[in-house]
Amino acid sequence: MYFKSNYGTEAASIILLAKESSNHEAIKTLSESIAESIIFAVKDMKINSLISIVTVPSSKSSIRRRGRDHINFLALEVVKKIASRNLAVEYLPILIAKKNIKDQSKLNSSQRSENTKGNFGVIGCEFPQGAIFLIDDLVTTGSSMLEAVRALSEAKMTVTALVSACAVGLNSLIP
Repeated sequence: MYFKSNYGTEAASIILLAKESSNHEAIKTLSESIAESIIFAVKDMKINSLISIVTVPSSKSSIRRRGRDHINFLALEVVKKIASRNLAVEYLPILIAKKNIKDQSKLNSSQRSENTKGNFGVIGCEFPQGAIFLIDDLVTTGSSMLEAVRALSEAKMTVTALVSACAVGLNSLIP
């Protein structure tokens, strides 16, 4: 798990501005944090292959409410930043949310795990050719990430690293 900073009041504000208000500075901050985390992970793991970015999908209701797919837009920004560093990168939005789940903000770890169980599936026939980096903007309990890993594993894909802008209760490896 690679991420730039611990989740706190400032990170919460940035994520909320990016998700709900399409604030360009907040999106820039999140995409830079995720890109830096991926670049650090590539060096740390000595990866010399194509970087395939797969996103933890937003719920259909969140996309409808916002009028856009926040994580898709964020991933496209991350790809631009990584490509500008002369690294081979592709974005494959191959995970989908199969059902609407409850808002997880008030759920504990076990409730979140149960809530996300079986939620994600793989679509399309594109198979990542390089190291698979699963990204999300925030990791709290890890239940969405684990569900995404499960869905990719069922499709015979192995995730190389989990990457986020920030996380709860973990320590960042990134200086």
